[in-house]
Amino acid sequence: MQFKLVSWNVRGLNDREKRRLVQTLVVDWKADIVCFQETKLEGEITNLVKQIWGGRWIKFAYLEASGTRGGIMMMWDCRAWKGEVLEIGAYTLTCKFEAQFQSFSCHLTGVYAPNCYIERRKVWEEIADVRGLMEGPWAICGDFNTTRYVSEKRNCNRRSRGMIEFSDFIEDMNLIDLQLQDGNYTWFKGDNHDTASRIDRFLLSEEWDDCFSNIKQSPLQRIKEWWNSFSFKGRPDFVLSCKLKALKHKLKDWSRSETLTEQESAKKADLTLELEGLIKNEEIAWRQKSRALWLKEGNRNTKFFHKVANAHKRFNYIDQLMVQGELTEESTRIESAIIDFYQKLYTETTHWRPINMLNNCATLSVENKVRLQENFTEEEVLRCLKLCAGDKAPGPDGFSMGFFIKCWEIVKQDIMNAFHNFHEQEVFERSFNATFITLIPKKKGAKELRDYRPISLIGSIYKLFSKVLTERLKGVISNLVDVQQMALIKGRQIMDAVLVANEAIDSRVQQKKPGILCKLDIEKSYDHVNWEYLLRMLKKLGFGKKWIHWIKFCISTVSYSVLINGSPAGFFKAQRGLRQGDPLSPFLFIIAMEGLNRGEVGSLPTLYLGMPLGANSKSIQIWDTVIEKCEKKLARWKTQYLSRGGRLTLINSVLDALPTYMMSLFPIPAGVIKRLDRIRRNFLWHGDKEKKGYHLVKWSSVICDKKWGGLGIKNLKIQSTALMMKWLWKFTKENHLLWGRVIKAKYEQEDSGMTKEVNTPYGVSLWRSIRSLWSELKTQSRIKVANGNKTRFWKDNWHEVGIMELVFPDIFNLVLHQQYTIAEMWTSDGWSLNFRRHCNDWEVQRMADFLSKLDQFPGVQAGKIIYGGRATPKAFLRGMTLCSRCFLCKETAETVNHLFLHCPFTAHLWRIIINLKGIAWTMPGKITEALSSWEGICSHAKDRSRWRIVPACICQDAGSTLDTIALCFLQQKLYFSRLYGLTDIEGLQQAIVLGLDILSSMLSDLSREKLKPAYGSFQVVPTFTVFCQAVMSLTAKPVPVVTAVISLMSFFRNPVRFCADPVLKSCYSSAASFPNLIAVLV
Repeated sequence: MQFKLVSWNVRGLNDREKRRLVQTLVVDWKADIVCFQETKLEGEITNLVKQIWGGRWIKFAYLEASGTRGGIMMMWDCRAWKGEVLEIGAYTLTCKFEAQFQSFSCHLTGVYAPNCYIERRKVWEEIADVRGLMEGPWAICGDFNTTRYVSEKRNCNRRSRGMIEFSDFIEDMNLIDLQLQDGNYTWFKGDNHDTASRIDRFLLSEEWDDCFSNIKQSPLQRIKEWWNSFSFKGRPDFVLSCKLKALKHKLKDWSRSETLTEQESAKKADLTLELEGLIKNEEIAWRQKSRALWLKEGNRNTKFFHKVANAHKRFNYIDQLMVQGELTEESTRIESAIIDFYQKLYTETTHWRPINMLNNCATLSVENKVRLQENFTEEEVLRCLKLCAGDKAPGPDGFSMGFFIKCWEIVKQDIMNAFHNFHEQEVFERSFNATFITLIPKKKGAKELRDYRPISLIGSIYKLFSKVLTERLKGVISNLVDVQQMALIKGRQIMDAVLVANEAIDSRVQQKKPGILCKLDIEKSYDHVNWEYLLRMLKKLGFGKKWIHWIKFCISTVSYSVLINGSPAGFFKAQRGLRQGDPLSPFLFIIAMEGLNRGEVGSLPTLYLGMPLGANSKSIQIWDTVIEKCEKKLARWKTQYLSRGGRLTLINSVLDALPTYMMSLFPIPAGVIKRLDRIRRNFLWHGDKEKKGYHLVKWSSVICDKKWGGLGIKNLKIQSTALMMKWLWKFTKENHLLWGRVIKAKYEQEDSGMTKEVNTPYGVSLWRSIRSLWSELKTQSRIKVANGNKTRFWKDNWHEVGIMELVFPDIFNLVLHQQYTIAEMWTSDGWSLNFRRHCNDWEVQRMADFLSKLDQFPGVQAGKIIYGGRATPKAFLRGMTLCSRCFLCKETAETVNHLFLHCPFTAHLWRIIINLKGIAWTMPGKITEALSSWEGICSHAKDRSRWRIVPACICQDAGSTLDTIALCFLQQKLYFSRLYGLTDIEGLQQAIVLGLDILSSMLSDLSREKLKPAYGSFQVVPTFTVFCQAVMSLTAKPVPVVTAVISLMSFFRNPVRFCADPVLKSCYSSAASFPNLIAVLV
């Protein structure tokens, strides 16, 4: 037998809207028996019951509330069940139910327990007394107002007395507490659900469990239940549209019905004064209304926010408009004029368009064409959904993207069905493409409709479709669009075009030749895009038919309504144009402009992309617009409502950001810095850019970084220098791009990779200002040496001491080859230093310092070597599953300190090194302490640079060869016997015998220790690392012995050259895992 039993704490049924909502949900749930708690009902309620669950076949029983507290009501369908009230207590209501058509009966007890655990003891006693009145299956449901375990309450860390008593009650009554599926809590509080607990539950007797073995208990989520209860037929996109409309009505009804009682309202008012979180939420809400997204800290919800929000509303409000040459304030005429204007704007009037486009254009590859048209996956859609801002204004459907992010698990199946249908049928519900046009004034005091910018508020589902298509298009558009288009393309930036234009003008001005510069501005460019032209462009660029059909449907099914002062008016369909606000529109416009990209045609200077074009880069006049913007910003702010902290926030987030765009390309003159500093300084201390008075702290301290005691206000000179240096850094990385090729062609390139110095004082001088910082940039950065073919030994900053030419100018004047690279200075015997003459006596010490610094290169960061690999802590933090024991000795837990210091394998290597060094050294407890101690020991040793790196190499080998050092002892014997043969061939027997004697002794020491193997029954011996110790001893011998070791190293690097024996190959594969120590010692 199957039936559905629902328990719900309704928190009052006195409100009409609440009862209507409950009725809708009861019908949707298709419940057989319903138990409501906290009904807050008294007296006669028969008519009220009919409103909740209408019909003459509905029966009920209820426990009256005590004032506004408590109350229980059970309702059942008498066509299926016969109900009988057994007991009505102070906190419980018990009924017996018999099935009408089956021989089955059960008992149900509804509970609403008080908050106080002392009063709840009466509830437990009352339920225990009821238990003696019945036999057979029995269930208890309701709001127990307590939890059983710590895990059932958020942010709870101990069990209270009430929790313990509740758990003891369940055990004493021999009841079964079902696990809650599809959730952890049944009650939530707060906007972010900061408080949550499982206070509602079902408790079952053993007889009930025997009758219903597959019973389950799960919370009913409003959105999920509503969504799943909707049933519509049709295409998946139509079903999704209908569900969203139905859900919107449900949410509106629920919002109207969820009202607070007088007592709850009073309690909320008291708590609001105490809770800092509510103040923060209110602040965020006003911040969004005011669009003051720059104010992240400083003043809270003060009059300033309200004034800014009201100022935005007044600025966007259309109270008068020029209609047919006459200024009118009549709302009906304004509305009619706006609708007619935009209806004509989006109506195609020209039927002829040019069709000859791009004869030699790039086309989409077959792989990219297939990738664009492949099926949509859930991961792709969810990733794009999360890229959408969840708190932006909703479109015509009323849902923000945050709703779909929050309820993804509920709605994802319907959304994915709509996506699959769009992929196959190439259509979606046209209502998804409904759009609101909101009008934003381009300037203050706008009177003409052309002075307003139409921003489209599109529906959430279409925005998701568009976002997915946009992300796909982003990945291929850079291969299709010419390099001259620099906006929105990954790897390009709009300022590249400003630089190219300025340099082109600079060349013309320097040559004193006449020229023409044509600057074009397309009026309402998005709104005039012809769809047929755009689709032909897509076809010309090689897009597939399915993709073109998708784009065609997205742009051709648009319908508009205009938001006039917040209210939608009119309805019309578009025949042309792209929407500002649609994620696809910018990229489709780039494709449309590609067809016009072959055209070529002011007085100078002028503006290009908001920056000066053709003006002297050092001129103060070009900064007048920036200064004017700063002054206008201050004039608009109502400073009397701002504290000094608020003014500091505005300076850091707004005033400091205004000149950044210009400073990204143009050097800021000292006079401009002085004017901007005066504006910022006076505003900070007095709230007025012109007001003078005492300043509490000198400005040089204020513009310091916070960690140095400043307020974090940007130093404009330092910021300008950093932004200009960025171009030099980009030039070394991006000189293959258009702007880089222009600069190289104009100024030529040095061997160092930078352009030659610009000496001419005439012209725009933009790159000259940038190039002048090259020397300073070199001193602030260091080159990472690879093969050394391009790095100059004396003139580039590659050594930790700095540029050799500047650090050792006296040595630099002595050398013959001052332009040599590192590769040319380095030979197999070391550094090749050719001097013009011998050193004088007073130059010897300086030469010794130079050679000492040179001998220390390259420096190695031992700590980075150890922790750069798969060390246990790092791997554990990345979620890798690790063995808890050391993989080498299997005796203790594997930690960094054990693996690199105390493991018997590693400890033996340390002892060998210490004995060879001839020092007395106590092994520290931590690897970091060992490295630091070793650094002190080697500071005065001969060949200290070699000895300093030995610990790091041992640790590197121990950490990175856990899986490769196992070799059969028999294979090792074969390995060394072959090695003797190779030494005979090479004629190095005398030198090798000495090394192998030492090696044999070491192997014997290892064998006597009887170290446990890491692989089966094989004896693990770190052969190559031990051999490195032999090399250590050999390096102290005469030159022939060192030569022998180097020859042996050539065998290790390329053993196949000497022998193709498979055993040697196997040995080499293990030995090659220990390159670090041998490379340093040799």
